[in-house]
Amino acid sequence: MRVAVALLLSAILSSCAYKDLCYNHWEHSGKARLSITMDWSCLSERPTGMTVMFFPKDGGAPLRHVTNDVDSVVLNLPPGTYNVLAFNQTVEEYESISFHDMDSWDDMYVSIADGGKPGFSREPAELMTGTEEDFVVTPDMLNNPSPVPIELTPHSIAVLTVIKVPVSGVQYARAADGVISGMAKSFYLTRNCTGTGTTSFELTDWTLIESNSLQSPKPGIISKSFVSFGLPGVQYVTEQSGDAAADVSPSQNLTLYLDIPLIDMATTFSDTLDVSDSWSFPVDVYHMLIESEGIALPEVSGAGGGFDVSVDDWEEGNVENIEIK
Repeated sequence: MRVAVALLLSAILSSCAYKDLCYNHWEHSGKARLSITMDWSCLSERPTGMTVMFFPKDGGAPLRHVTNDVDSVVLNLPPGTYNVLAFNQTVEEYESISFHDMDSWDDMYVSIADGGKPGFSREPAELMTGTEEDFVVTPDMLNNPSPVPIELTPHSIAVLTVIKVPVSGVQYARAADGVISGMAKSFYLTRNCTGTGTTSFELTDWTLIESNSLQSPKPGIISKSFVSFGLPGVQYVTEQSGDAAADVSPSQNLTLYLDIPLIDMATTFSDTLDVSDSWSFPVDVYHMLIESEGIALPEVSGAGGGFDVSVDDWEEGNVENIEIK
């Protein structure tokens, strides 16, 4: 009798264990299999992780998945209509940018963290986002043994910004420091636009490009490259060709402040330049060029030194290729 009861209990327990395990399989879970892929070729280096978020169109909290598989990750999702967002790394891994309102598809945005001094921002890290709106998981997908592919095309929210200032009497410059104000402080991840708030960047370690001209005073260009969110109040749009373009508000207020120590070791040339109308996107919206009006340095005498001069014939509107980190 005891043997029979033991065998019966063993059969019941074995049956329950198999049933629980069976309902953990995707074909019995009421969820479809999705394969998420992202093209990271535009990044300066391969990411070590990826965050994928699904926002139900009928409401409710977004579903978030973090993975180290950045090439293709397979996920299970219940039937419904979703907006999809993916980006490299996780929100906790960024120090130079902060994430806000990440539970709201329309309102989520990132802002640049403050730099070493109050009122100045750090250069934002390289963040790539990919989106897909109104993706429908149908009941038919539940019976599909092959994952349904979602291919997301990421784009950068960082803008390589190059400032060029023509200088007359460039041989008298020893170095250059500057500040630019009026740059965008935030970027809306799913609206693909910058916010209207502004911030300032400190600009140090400028490059001097000196021409081959024998003209006196000698002409040259001081140049500075940095990473920003670009202009405030800009809506990035995608053309039919797939290229990105910028729909820029006509009202900008960009100011460049310059301090240039001269070779006499006693004089500093200072100037304030309105560069509100001096910007362009000669390559695409991720490469911004600001070319200001020229400045003229006073003639001084001294021992020289300062800039490491590179002698070159510059081209108008040329954007230097600088790796974004």
